[in-house]
Amino acid sequence: LSLPLGRSIALVDLSGESAAVLAQILGGRITAYTGMVTLAGKPLADFEPTARRRALAYVGPEAVILDGSLRDNIL
Repeated sequence: LSLPLGRSIALVDLSGESAAVLAQILGGRITAYTGMVTLAGKPLADFEPTARRRALAYVGPEAVILDGSLRDNIL
């Protein structure tokens, strides 16, 4: 899997499990057992976990839309 640097993407799967696992790996919550995860050619471990987590968002399959603006729903 190769993702474009500096762009927003959405990962969608039927169960939500694969996208959630990838988000956990990218956020540093779990470690990949095989292979290597890199960002901009650098190992994932070279990046501060809190900075990586701030760059991620997860929307579960049962997302709730609140009354108000798009901004209200995102924040």
